[in-house]
Amino acid sequence: MHLFMKCPECGNNLPDSSIFCFNCKTDLTQFQKIHSQVGQSNNKKGGIGCLVIIGIVIVIGIIVNIFEDKKPTTQEKIDPRFNDDYKTPNSDQKNATSNFWNYVIKEKCLAGTTEENFDELVKFSVRKDQDAVMMMVAEGKVVVLDAHIRVRRMSGFATCKIKVMSGDLLGDELFVACEDLEHSN
Repeated sequence: MHLFMKCPECGNNLPDSSIFCFNCKTDLTQFQKIHSQVGQSNNKKGGIGCLVIIGIVIVIGIIVNIFEDKKPTTQEKIDPRFNDDYKTPNSDQKNATSNFWNYVIKEKCLAGTTEENFDELVKFSVRKDQDAVMMMVAEGKVVVLDAHIRVRRMSGFATCKIKVMSGDLLGDELFVACEDLEHSN
């Protein structure tokens, strides 16, 4: 907001609320209307500019998050269960992980990056709120899992915590509906 304006006749500094110039007695009511209209249009332009900048920052953040380099940890490099080329566990590994081994995603589905995100996804899905679900995907709270991706079931009964064992999300821990999993040989 402007605290002062200039008289169009003599250039004297005056409070914004002045209706005449104290110096030259010029009527300022017409000038005041124009002055306030210019200020309002400048405020609108500034608001739009801020929204554009915020939008650009959000888009850049999403792009950076999508292309973030996901390097395997040392454990994932050493442990054959994390290796895409690994097909069958030896007997010791199979016995130690028999409850958690050899699952695949039945059909393309959505998975939450946290259990809370998955619960929120379920609520939106029950309400058939596709816009909210798409927003969660855009924000990275939910990811799409393609059919036949190998996973290891880590825990859960209705909601399963899984570790992705193949594909682009290798090593990620996610939450899916257990009904989206099926045993694999």
